[in-house]
Amino acid sequence: MAYHGLLNLFFRDVTDAALDHGAGIHKYVGDEAILTWRAEDGLEQARCVLCAFAVRRRIVSKAGAYRQRFGMVPEYRAALHIGTVVAGEMGDLKREIAFVGDTLNTAARLLAIGRELGRDTVASMKLLDRLALPAGLAREPLAPIALRGKEHAVTVAALHGA
Repeated sequence: MAYHGLLNLFFRDVTDAALDHGAGIHKYVGDEAILTWRAEDGLEQARCVLCAFAVRRRIVSKAGAYRQRFGMVPEYRAALHIGTVVAGEMGDLKREIAFVGDTLNTAARLLAIGRELGRDTVASMKLLDRLALPAGLAREPLAPIALRGKEHAVTVAALHGA
């Protein structure tokens, strides 16, 4: 199936960028990948931010191959957030290590907000306030966003090349 081949190639590009930036791949969910870092590792030299842009560069550099093989180039969005995650084994019949908590919920909602606002990469200010953006990247503050399940609006910024 062509769609499976497209996802597999896309996830290879994500994996290469993750490995280059010290990320772990927690899970694939449909056509999304959840990458994780220990906080200090992801913050170091803004590796979590650089990883998001490295994935995009890989896809752009292979656009011709994607187009030739699949007739299209995949779109890519990223949402970045920081916080505590609880990890544990879940299930009886089908066991898996699951990450749960507000951090993952917030990141998933930020991804949806990025899609709605037409922004490819969004990050919470909670994360951005803890790191220096690398040269060549800029942040565009967005209006505070009320997220379902959150008592207070979350402050976010879109990230893009300067």
